[in-house]
Amino acid sequence: MEDKGTGRLDRIKLWKNTHYKDTKGWIHPVAEEKYKEMVDIQTTQQAHVVGEENTTQRENAKLCQVVHNLQSQNERILALLKEIIPGATTRIDSPRVPTTPHSSSSPSSPDHESLDDH
Repeated sequence: MEDKGTGRLDRIKLWKNTHYKDTKGWIHPVAEEKYKEMVDIQTTQQAHVVGEENTTQRENAKLCQVVHNLQSQNERILALLKEIIPGATTRIDSPRVPTTPHSSSSPSSPDHESLDDH
């Protein structure tokens, strides 16, 4: 009676197994009606979940395209700046994270200037 995908009890199958017999049919017309309602609800929910997944995939694809376009624009802008003002992008092109570690208590570090120096 477990759902193969989730491993949880499939209550719709349980309903059918307890209210329907191949030899006798449904124990009551209302039991069959409720079964059909449950199947309809389950089908609607599954279609909704698939629709949400497709929407999310489309939105992610759009976001990736926007990021790609922005990166391309930034590369073109940097290339133009290099042509117009040679050396203008040196600081932009340089790594922003130091490649060699330094002591945080170093007095010569620009990040740790004393207030008396100002």
